[in-house]
Amino acid sequence: MLIIYNMTNEQLVTWVKEQMTNGKTKEQIQNELLQAGWDENVVKNTLSALSNNVPKPPQYKENSNASVQDTDVSKLLNKEMRLDKRAVWLFFLKYFFSHLSLFAIFITVLLFKLSTDITDLSDIVQHYLFVVIIVLTMGTLLWSYVYAYLYYRFYKFTLTDTAYKAERGIIFKRYVTIPYSKIQNVDVYRGLLARMLGLSDLNIQTAGYGASGAPGSVGSEGRLPGVDKDMAEEIRDLLVKLAEQQHRI
Repeated sequence: MLIIYNMTNEQLVTWVKEQMTNGKTKEQIQNELLQAGWDENVVKNTLSALSNNVPKPPQYKENSNASVQDTDVSKLLNKEMRLDKRAVWLFFLKYFFSHLSLFAIFITVLLFKLSTDITDLSDIVQHYLFVVIIVLTMGTLLWSYVYAYLYYRFYKFTLTDTAYKAERGIIFKRYVTIPYSKIQNVDVYRGLLARMLGLSDLNIQTAGYGASGAPGSVGSEGRLPGVDKDMAEEIRDLLVKLAEQQHRI
């Protein structure tokens, strides 16, 4: 109180500004000054002159309706993204084993033919049957890898402000657009091969778009295969948040 009482008029003005900036009310400041011995008219005139010129203290309120743009995951919006590079091996293994099953059927038929009707086969095939098997196996490996790499290379997806968009296909392109308003749920699926490679698949369940496809399928409309497991969770959270925002509109 002694300090307040001994202030000059200029110091009084400065002190009142500080108190008002810190959030004290006019009544609180007035009472302190009157208790310190200041003239009531001087106090009222000072408060009246300063009340319209001092900025209000900042108000910090929790915004429960914060948009996606206010979050860290907003960096994923409107950015063309690709699958994880390890997705090449995921696709390669899937394609190879699927082709290998057809190859096994072919070899089985060939061996059966060789054992029952050997005269119908040429001597070259009979003699080099093992070589033929090796060549076909290597060809299947090479073709599976080339196809897997190209499929990965031409797979792109983007999270726009209104929809999930994907582009895939090597020769014939397929463009997929799923509005966020159609999304009902987003699941993260991790099969055995995906877990071995540290990858995940996203299954986007939609309304009015039919089935999203069986878990683990590569070409389903509502699936995003071969994504890093941490990135998959970020994308899932962002898609769910965007979908909720669209449903509220």
